[in-house]
Amino acid sequence: MTTTTHTAIGTLVGTAVGNPLLGFILGLSSHYLVDMIPHGDMFMREPDNLVNKITEKLAHVFVITDIALGLTLLTVLGYFLPNEITRSPVYIASIFGSILPDLMVGINDLVKTALGRKHTQVHFFFHDFFCRKHGDPKLRYALAAQALFVLGVIYYFSI
Repeated sequence: MTTTTHTAIGTLVGTAVGNPLLGFILGLSSHYLVDMIPHGDMFMREPDNLVNKITEKLAHVFVITDIALGLTLLTVLGYFLPNEITRSPVYIASIFGSILPDLMVGINDLVKTALGRKHTQVHFFFHDFFCRKHGDPKLRYALAAQALFVLGVIYYFSI
């Protein structure tokens, strides 16, 4: 899933629970569970989870664009949601938990550590769980579905 989608899910979690630790745990758990849904980005990775050199530049553009969209989403939601929600520890912890696994994979891509490699293995166990068995959809369809979901979250908070 895109960071933007994980951010939207973290936002939903953060507005639904009242405890920062619970929000973090649910945000973190949601990341792994939602990543199990095939979402069209397996082509960006080799089977051994190293960035494929052919698509490395595409992956970097994809990630940078996704992070920019995620920050835009937080800005838009910050407009619709009251400050007491967007500045609350539970909201921040939920979103942080929902994007932390991808952040850890990115850090491991830059700085190799044993713990980072272990987490990357766990992350991609969930990430590739169903698409290894049943295939991965085309990225454009997966991105369209995620965009509709994110727009639905924005709409939900705007009404």
